[in-house]
Amino acid sequence: MRWRKTQKARVELKDGTPKIIMVHVCVIALIYAVEVLLTKDLLSDSMEKIMHVLVGGISGCVILRAVWKGHLLREKDFWICISFFLYIFGVTVLYNGFSYHLLYSNFYFHWINVLCLFFAVRAEEKPDDVLRPFSLTYVLTILFQEIVILIHATCTLTEEIPGSDRMWGCFRVGRLCGMSNANTMSFHCMTVSLFSIVGWMKGKRKARIFYGMVLFFQWFLMGMANCRTTIYSLTFAIALFALALVRKGLTEKGKKAALVWSAGILSFIVTFFLIAGSFMLPTLIYRGGVTCVAKMTQNQRVLDNLSLVYERNVTDIDTLLDRKQVWNRSLELIFKNPRRALLGISVHSTEKVNDAYEGRYDIPATFAHNSLLEIIRRLGLIGLCFWLTLLCLWGKRALSIYFDVKKEKWLVFLAAGGAGALLTGVTEMGPFFFKVVIAIPLFLFICCGYCMRDEYREKN
Repeated sequence: MRWRKTQKARVELKDGTPKIIMVHVCVIALIYAVEVLLTKDLLSDSMEKIMHVLVGGISGCVILRAVWKGHLLREKDFWICISFFLYIFGVTVLYNGFSYHLLYSNFYFHWINVLCLFFAVRAEEKPDDVLRPFSLTYVLTILFQEIVILIHATCTLTEEIPGSDRMWGCFRVGRLCGMSNANTMSFHCMTVSLFSIVGWMKGKRKARIFYGMVLFFQWFLMGMANCRTTIYSLTFAIALFALALVRKGLTEKGKKAALVWSAGILSFIVTFFLIAGSFMLPTLIYRGGVTCVAKMTQNQRVLDNLSLVYERNVTDIDTLLDRKQVWNRSLELIFKNPRRALLGISVHSTEKVNDAYEGRYDIPATFAHNSLLEIIRRLGLIGLCFWLTLLCLWGKRALSIYFDVKKEKWLVFLAAGGAGALLTGVTEMGPFFFKVVIAIPLFLFICCGYCMRDEYREKN
């Protein structure tokens, strides 16, 4: 009996994902969990090039393995994806000329890693061998940084003049800042939340306890950071999932379609407003807790500095009004001439959205604060067509999974989570990126990888 179990384990190991791929996805997770630190010139140019060659090279090999193993040459989206990046490279060469430095630039390095996750999940017999180590490494690394940030930010309240270290934690304009700013940290919190929900659904008792605690901590930090983009996007994904659960339950009971959809839409609305409103609580909880401790220890300085922490309200629309000014200026720059409209300005252009806040202040926006506008600005209308075509192909498969009441719940949540990830692109870069990834594309492309797995291979 023992010999049979050993043989079975060997067969499973042989048929599963190679360990080198599992280790490699952990390395990718670690890189993007500390991405903000790496952008602060932590590595020298030579070390960065070595990392790009080694990690990017292995990612390329994983992609080639997936293409051969998953028969991706017969898939339309594979060829569209290849054509898209060849087009991007061509536009870059057109504007900047050819240089071997382009081959290991940040843009291509980041994208080859993201596509590595997408194709590995799509082609491996056991995609969970990719998802599990990646998500656990990413969640643990981000969690450690978040704990340090919250502790450091709290310690600044004891200082006569509170510090303003936005990398390791401080309070600015009522918000908890970390990882360079509040929005960046909140994007990581949202991504950790999405991975944690999937981990909770797929895990057993200990995993569920761990991911449940992580989820509560992410909710707390997202409320403290108060980034409306991530709050609404995560809430939208969870509300979509609630709709799917209600629809699935009522359909299995044989209820009429009108009742199924009415109850589903109602559950979506109620879930959305309840969860969105709950993000106003963390700041109140934090202020109450710190106030109690400060009074018990008679620390007047902390009580005075606590005015730095306040609730900005999740319905605040001031930021949205600022974004509209950036969008209007971006449209002016996009259609400045036909070449810019068709081909963009290339991924390596350093041009910013200048004069967006004309008449108020002269701070240029680094990008268009909308994923579609930034794609047009950088890659032109041709690039946008490529991206929308891919989204349509992947979205069609995701919708078929979402509306299939027989699909597993965690897979339905992946489809809903992918929609939430796309929603972040309304006011931020979100699902597409040019310089830094900021987490969300990692989850989106893993979702797409699961959704696009070959159905014939799944059945056999």
